[in-house]
Amino acid sequence: MAITFEFHQVSSLILWNLPKLKCFYPGKHTTKWPMLKKLITYHCNDIMILSTEQRNIQEMNGGYQLESPIQPPLFLVEKVIPKLKELSLNCDDITMMRDSQFSRSLFPGVKVLKLLCYHDENAIFPIAFVERFQNLERLEVICCKFKELFSSEGDIGLERRAGTLSQIRTLKLDGLDNLLHIWKQDSRLDHILLNLDTLEVHNCRGLIGLGLSLSSFQNLKTLDVWECNAMINLVTSLAVQSLVQLEKMRIIECLSMKEIVGDPGDEETYDIIFSNLKCLELQHLPKLTSFCSGNHTFEFPSLEQVIVSQCPELKIFCHGVLNVPLLKRVQKTNKDDKGSWVGDLNSTIQQLCTEQVGFQGMEYCVLSEFSKSMVIWNENLPGVLDFKNLKSLEVYGCNRLKYIFTFSMALDLQQLKEIKVKDCLMMEHIITNDGEEAATLTIMFPWLQFITLESCSNLTSFYSGINILECPSLKEIILVDCPKIFAFASTISREQGPEKFDRGNMKRNGKGIPYDSVAPFFSEKVLCPHLEYLRLCSINIRKIWHDQLQVTSSNLQNLKTLIVEGCHSLKYLFLPTMGKTFLQLRDLYIINCQNVEEVIIV
Repeated sequence: MAITFEFHQVSSLILWNLPKLKCFYPGKHTTKWPMLKKLITYHCNDIMILSTEQRNIQEMNGGYQLESPIQPPLFLVEKVIPKLKELSLNCDDITMMRDSQFSRSLFPGVKVLKLLCYHDENAIFPIAFVERFQNLERLEVICCKFKELFSSEGDIGLERRAGTLSQIRTLKLDGLDNLLHIWKQDSRLDHILLNLDTLEVHNCRGLIGLGLSLSSFQNLKTLDVWECNAMINLVTSLAVQSLVQLEKMRIIECLSMKEIVGDPGDEETYDIIFSNLKCLELQHLPKLTSFCSGNHTFEFPSLEQVIVSQCPELKIFCHGVLNVPLLKRVQKTNKDDKGSWVGDLNSTIQQLCTEQVGFQGMEYCVLSEFSKSMVIWNENLPGVLDFKNLKSLEVYGCNRLKYIFTFSMALDLQQLKEIKVKDCLMMEHIITNDGEEAATLTIMFPWLQFITLESCSNLTSFYSGINILECPSLKEIILVDCPKIFAFASTISREQGPEKFDRGNMKRNGKGIPYDSVAPFFSEKVLCPHLEYLRLCSINIRKIWHDQLQVTSSNLQNLKTLIVEGCHSLKYLFLPTMGKTFLQLRDLYIINCQNVEEVIIV
């Protein structure tokens, strides 16, 4: 007898990166989702999410001949899609729906569509399918191999039908590593997104430009570009004149970006007017030298907010005539209420560049291989390395650094609130032993709130030393792709490493509670009582907590979110005595940890 599961109040279902999920329920069943408006799935390849009625009947009839009947799909296309407002579809879903030749009337309510996982290197963007969504307002394209987003080679009559995409207001591109162009400039397709007002381009590492022409994006109001590392400039000086309605521009972490508006090198100059631009944000652009190197005239009659941070080579805003009548400050962050101002924008940028040359009194600092700050850091000039006022430190791509601070340097970090370290291939520790720890039993960072360590292949610990590490304000720790790290604070050398965990030899204390001698990620020397968010992804840990954590339960008692992903040396997460420590835990994610045998070991 089939069981029916009814979810009368569920309006949103998200299944994200569950590669081993095979079914909703292993027995014979049906499900009802009368209020479902949002269905998002991603990398759940072993479970059938969508099917058609005809295909389902054929597969179920065929399944009766097998010892293990085929699991029914979670949803039938004909029944679920007409009710949805937000939907994700991958390559297989779209192929199945194309073959079934559904009419346009199937998609009347969908306003947000996410296209996912076209992994074929020769994949062509399915514009003929997308144009069936006549009420679509937001389109997201994620984790696909498209080389062009809109190609005139893909579908016959593309230009005629592309007009139905003019209702799209927001376009987001994320994780499209092969994307070189949104469209070719000579394709005559630049009119198809004529009413677009928001463009978000994130992590498109091969994208060399937006491909704008004078007719592109005439209604665009928000432009957001992150982590597009192949871009040397965002747009040419001729094409930028199409952005007449632009109100907000953010360019962040584009490591090759040298100028925002590219100069073609000819002698022709333009009067470029950003009539409506109110906010310009430029962050972590280590090669950026100017907004534009050409001798053009720039006018920003509405510009009120400029945020510039972590752009160590930015010496001047532009070389031509510049008119910014409303601007009265340049901020380093959104929270920098005071900002800086030296009469005009070019002079202010020059002063900010000068301030970045040394570290005396600096509050916000970025180090990269390209920065002058890195030269001073390496030379260690007397009196220059002063960190007493440092609040935020970001270190990117410094491949010769083995550590950032010695113990004695770290004692000055009393104002530090945030530290980010990324792509530092030789980094072994953030803070290292310099032989001065004995004089101080505890090293404290009273205001440190956020720690992010990412893609540091040689990193083994945050702190290497014998002292207690106390972070009373720490709220968030993110560690991603640091395969050699095994402890947050460690007295073990990298040659020793952590002892290998063997469940068969696990010891038990006098009460029969299991414990082992593996070096934990959090030892008893790490105190962070207000930690709320912890993400551990692709790191070499065998045990997260020390065995006496239940005795000092005030530590880590505020943890609300724990994400453990790709930690293949880990076999368990908790001891049974730790239950009272994690009473505030709300979200627990265990993803792709191949050797985890138990969540709570017994």
